[in-house]
Amino acid sequence: MNLKPIIFCVFVLFETMVFSQNAIISIGSETQDKLKTEQAINVQDEITGNLALILFSNHSIFAYLFDENFNKIAEVKAEKLPNKYQSFIGYHFEGKSLSILMNTTNNRSYGEVNFNFETGLSSNSELDFKLKREQYLSTFNKNNSIYMVTASKKGSQMNIYKFENQFNSPKKTEISIPENTFKDRYGHSVDFEKALSGINTFGSSGIPIRIEKNVPATIEATRNLLKMYETEEGFILTMDVEENLTYLVETDLENPNVKVTKIAQSIPEDSPYKGKSNSFLFNKELFQVAMFPDQMNWQIVNIEDGKMIKQFQVKDTEKITFKNSAIVLNGGSFKDYRALTKTKQFLRKAMKADIGISVLKPNDKYQISFGSVEDKPNPMQVGFAVGGLLGGTLGALTMNFIDYKQTKSVEFTGLFSQDFQHVEGVVSRNIFDRIAYFSKQKKVKAETIFRNKGDYYWGFYNKETDKYEVFKFPERN
Repeated sequence: MNLKPIIFCVFVLFETMVFSQNAIISIGSETQDKLKTEQAINVQDEITGNLALILFSNHSIFAYLFDENFNKIAEVKAEKLPNKYQSFIGYHFEGKSLSILMNTTNNRSYGEVNFNFETGLSSNSELDFKLKREQYLSTFNKNNSIYMVTASKKGSQMNIYKFENQFNSPKKTEISIPENTFKDRYGHSVDFEKALSGINTFGSSGIPIRIEKNVPATIEATRNLLKMYETEEGFILTMDVEENLTYLVETDLENPNVKVTKIAQSIPEDSPYKGKSNSFLFNKELFQVAMFPDQMNWQIVNIEDGKMIKQFQVKDTEKITFKNSAIVLNGGSFKDYRALTKTKQFLRKAMKADIGISVLKPNDKYQISFGSVEDKPNPMQVGFAVGGLLGGTLGALTMNFIDYKQTKSVEFTGLFSQDFQHVEGVVSRNIFDRIAYFSKQKKVKAETIFRNKGDYYWGFYNKETDKYEVFKFPERN
């Protein structure tokens, strides 16, 4: 439930009791040569469980290594790469050595920074590796390796680069996608890269947003028309670049191949209006929503057999019978939030922005949110808030939280049983609500959010104490 924290005044006593404790990590500026922290990232070694907190200042990078219980192991200082390297896109642990991969805003040039926590030494270098005639899509870490996904601009082909010890020479795998897999509105075959750009699209596709498993994904993130979900074998890329269908591009990294599935959207035949649609993948179920000025349709489809599980429809003159929260308008210049009473109001507001659907299952019930999001103009947004260090592909939790605080949304949430019958109940607050409430009275900068052993952790540079602090938020509040 994405209600902004102002509405949670009843939880003041609870929050105060939980967070009266000291921060679990508190790094003083004396260890940073009195350079203020501008941005921060966190990474975890999948083998040892060690965590690294990396703080970026004006001219230097400070990396701190902790064990899984947050006992500090070591710290290393490194010089920054040239300023053109704006985005952190991947990392590789080798024992107590950590290398991070960064790139430029045009995704063409790449650089490496290495921290050796055993010797205390560091180094950085600009790489010879460059992308040639291909579109950068995403990077992710799997089995302590970095995988970069691109789309060739010549021929219908997906490229996978695997970075391990030698960042300059990643292993490249080319996967051809058969002709006629993607088609334009005239039925002509188009290449993978062209399809990603959205030949028939009604919105901006951009770079895929990475959806982390078992981590809250708000409408602020799921409004993206391209989403990447990790699987045991590799990943699934969903493409909602056409109004009437969703493409699922399922990629196996171990036995390199691509399987593309098309699932039709629930488009009404009786609406005279052009609509908007989007989807969200949760386990083996695809949740699709289509909105029009006069109605909203949504459905659930099993992606393994393509069978319809459930369909819903609501007209603009009808009440929404499957909601468990108010229809809330968050953000805007006059109030932090306000409730809408009519379906017609919701659809009118939603159709003015990017629509999305998100799914959680915090217990035995599905918690499904519907809505739309538009960016609030803010001349103070720089770096991290507009993509910056994380480049939109790693650190999904942090990026989602920043977007959550800086966007305007209209949405509501419904609760559903295992067989997708609407049920009564109270919608749980998500982790962003809790962190936003706690952080409301603090002067924060360089925020980061991560998960460890099931719990959430929020870090920020505290201007009042001149320290970087990290607080724990138990998964269950």
